[in-house]
Amino acid sequence: MNAKQWLKRANNIDKEIQSKYEQIEMWNQLAQRAAADLSGMPKGKNCDCRIEKYCIEIADAERDVQNAVARLIEVKREVTDVINKMNDRMERVCIEQRYLLGKQWGDICEFLGYNEQYVRQTLHSRALLSVARILKL
Repeated sequence: MNAKQWLKRANNIDKEIQSKYEQIEMWNQLAQRAAADLSGMPKGKNCDCRIEKYCIEIADAERDVQNAVARLIEVKREVTDVINKMNDRMERVCIEQRYLLGKQWGDICEFLGYNEQYVRQTLHSRALLSVARILKL
């Protein structure tokens, strides 16, 4: 694993969490539709187990989100610890903006006040080398 891959772990976990939230929303919509379908049925008829199935899926996805959030917090702490060991202030800010805050290059360049070529090719490259040295990669 190189420094960039190591730093991107938090972003990858964040995407996993977002995907799980989308799944939860999908299961909620399916459960609501199934409940609406059942509302017109006379009481005492066969129970449609779809709602139960959807509720189980929602609970499983919510548990997955909780686990992923715990991993995300742990990874962000690890990344923050490494960032705090970096000597160059601008390199630190560049890495924080990109890998902790998930900012786009244009936003980072505007924030730092440098052009994109300098930030991506010079500052970011130097910052990745600093991270690699700290991690002994």
